[in-house]
Amino acid sequence: MCVTCDTSCKKCTGNAASQCTECYSGKYFLSSNSSCVNCNVDGYFISGSQCLECDSNCLTCNGASSTNCLTCPSGKYLSSNSSCVSCNVNGYFISGTQCLQCDPTCLTCSGTSATSCLSCRSGSYLRNSACMTDEFMNNAVTSAAKLTGVTMQAQSIATSVLPAVAGGLSTSAILLVGFLGDVDIYKYINVDFPENFVSFVQQMGEASLPNIFQNLDTENEGDNPSSTIGKFQFWDVSTTLLDNSNVAIFKNLVTLGIILGLNILMPMAKFYPRIHVLLNKLRGLFMWNLFLSYFLGDFSELLLHSMIQLRESYASGVYTSLSFAFAVLIVVAYPLLFGYLIYKLNKKRRVSGSPPRIKSKGPQWEEVPASIGILVEDFLDKNTITRNFLLILLLESFLQILVVFFLQVNGLTQAILYTLIVVVYTLLTAWQRPYKSKVQMSILLLNLISKAVMGIMTIIFGINDITGSISQTLFDLMGVALIVLILLTIVINLLISIIMTIYSIYEWVKEWRAGQKKKKSKKSNARITSKRNNFIAEQKFTQPEEISLDHHDLSRSQLFQQLENTPKKDNSESTNAVPIDRRFIDFPKLRQVSKKNRWDISHRNRTKQVYIKTHSEANSQAEASLSISSSKKSK
Repeated sequence: MCVTCDTSCKKCTGNAASQCTECYSGKYFLSSNSSCVNCNVDGYFISGSQCLECDSNCLTCNGASSTNCLTCPSGKYLSSNSSCVSCNVNGYFISGTQCLQCDPTCLTCSGTSATSCLSCRSGSYLRNSACMTDEFMNNAVTSAAKLTGVTMQAQSIATSVLPAVAGGLSTSAILLVGFLGDVDIYKYINVDFPENFVSFVQQMGEASLPNIFQNLDTENEGDNPSSTIGKFQFWDVSTTLLDNSNVAIFKNLVTLGIILGLNILMPMAKFYPRIHVLLNKLRGLFMWNLFLSYFLGDFSELLLHSMIQLRESYASGVYTSLSFAFAVLIVVAYPLLFGYLIYKLNKKRRVSGSPPRIKSKGPQWEEVPASIGILVEDFLDKNTITRNFLLILLLESFLQILVVFFLQVNGLTQAILYTLIVVVYTLLTAWQRPYKSKVQMSILLLNLISKAVMGIMTIIFGINDITGSISQTLFDLMGVALIVLILLTIVINLLISIIMTIYSIYEWVKEWRAGQKKKKSKKSNARITSKRNNFIAEQKFTQPEEISLDHHDLSRSQLFQQLENTPKKDNSESTNAVPIDRRFIDFPKLRQVSKKNRWDISHRNRTKQVYIKTHSEANSQAEASLSISSSKKSK
């Protein structure tokens, strides 16, 4: 059956006006309802024989893209790239129905020339409607950024060395590295920061260490996709964990590798006692206190970047697959580790033979294994809060990570929650005072107070995003104050970490030298004791009963005569013979000399012999005997 098309259709599939397939001249095919129209209404444009719809942002257009607008709906203005925008951003101004760009030197303006500025960007100042560059401020921000970047790297190195020289039993490295992680979290609060602070953070990141794993990235060669969410996109954060946290991962992998190697070498060195003792000391250092100080110190950095990778893993390849595997391990490992540590820290001590309900005197918790002594070494055991304070500090970082990760749509809410968390922890720390060391307590309070001030400033920035009530000059001054605060805190932390590292090395050297002296002293005492015992054995009396012990009534000459007539084991001349007026008396024999006659002793030699000068009477007798013997010989 042959059916006539609608009069508006040249060709059709039915007799309805919405069943056209081709139109007469002057009419255009509208594909949305298969009709032929004039296409002279807003929101549509002619393309060949078709009538197509404009982008939703355009009122009229000459193409389907958002950059093909000819006119804009009410409240929007045509920009230089033919798109319709609100034109309420810095760097642009409204001129009739258009949104035009200011001169690059202006932050806000009333015209396109350099002399039409209303306000200036950070590092410049307004003079006669023109923005003049403030070279001093620009150089100061650049210098501060470079100094901070170098300081952060130096602090990372110092805090990597500190746990090793401190025997792994110090949470100072966790505190010092923790502030660097807190600064990294802080910049992801989604508010408009001052331009000078943005420049400061960007230049500060240029001092980062090179990616150790970059050679593995053969597919993208380091050009991996960046995040597309909020401030993560603003700061161009990579969605690949190894791009963001390669140094922290490498440090922890090396520590685990050393632990594995030491456990393999220990059984092999059991026949070499000295080597075995050395390996055992090293294993006690690395396993697990040193590893925990690194792994817990890098908690915020590793966890946040792992979560970004798991949420926005777009790239493929060996490198990204390895990075994804690390991210999964990290996200799984931290909860398991914290569960184990909470159990060990809070396990109650029970006294054998006493009922459970009766409280025993002394510590109420079981002793923590030495391998995880870092958890309690620096903290007081006053209560559950102080005993678990290291884990409580890590909980603070975890809450801040949740705030910046899930609440990117509302920067002011992020700022308020971030500040509230920090203030609560500052008050808790001041109340409990959990650290034994005043130095560590000062470090913690300094970092918490600095973060609280930073949080308050972020709240002000968030309010200014809504109200725009802060002048540009004051806004820039707040950016400078924020830069100075972060720089001072990081520098103070660096100085403290260097001092603590040097002091720990000094204490280690001092302890080592004391140990060496103790060993030498033991060896020397052993030699002296051996010589003395041998000497006593050689000089043992054969007839000790012939010596009178009552010397009070004997003259000194008689005393020496008695000692001289005592039979000896060996009648041969002693190699230590002296003239007759000076004699060596053995130490055991001196025990038999009365206290009355001991004042003549001048000194004793190293073999426990003493040197005694005889009485003048003994000298005269000796001279007389010599003269008699010589006269007899002459006769």
